[in-house]
Amino acid sequence: MGEFKMAVSVFTMLVAASTAASFQHYEIGMPLEAARAVEIPNGNYGRIDFACTGDVNAPRFLEITEAEKAVGITKCWPVQNIGSSVTRASLAVGGDVSATVEFHFSGNRLYEIETFYDAADRATLEQGLRAKFGPPSGKTDGSVQNLYGAKFEQSLLTWDLGDSQVTLLSPALNLERMLVSYRNKKTSVQISEKVKALETGRLAL
Repeated sequence: MGEFKMAVSVFTMLVAASTAASFQHYEIGMPLEAARAVEIPNGNYGRIDFACTGDVNAPRFLEITEAEKAVGITKCWPVQNIGSSVTRASLAVGGDVSATVEFHFSGNRLYEIETFYDAADRATLEQGLRAKFGPPSGKTDGSVQNLYGAKFEQSLLTWDLGDSQVTLLSPALNLERMLVSYRNKKTSVQISEKVKALETGRLAL
């Protein structure tokens, strides 16, 4: 029972009570300037700021491709100063759980949030998602292969929330990480298709 309560407590930090998918105080569809105005609690190394591509305080590795730039995408991270370097910051979500977060904007509107967690936190996060939204709208299990030829099992859980969608992909990136994403389904697909078309066109040259 204690573990379940912790899962619910953690998830209330992840998604606010709303018909739109949201992470903490960031709701899908909100303007970029409103996202910049959200107060972020200090991290282990002090103040955390909100930095976007093109900002003077953005880390050099916060970048977008030429195709993404042409489509009008802006990407943002929580960042902090460690010594003389600006680096990506993780956000605490409750208990000992923290997330690495990337925000995607188009036309200065937030259309997608990607949050990455340690795979060890999966049970807590999945219980919280189920407590908030009930059973997933969809579940897909299968195996994937990485660039080195290694195969591993992967699970995708989906919650449909009208125009928005929340997904849990585990593992993601590598066996130690998983992804919870929040997005406007229509906008995310349209932008992905535009970026892919531009990239394909450039490759064809």
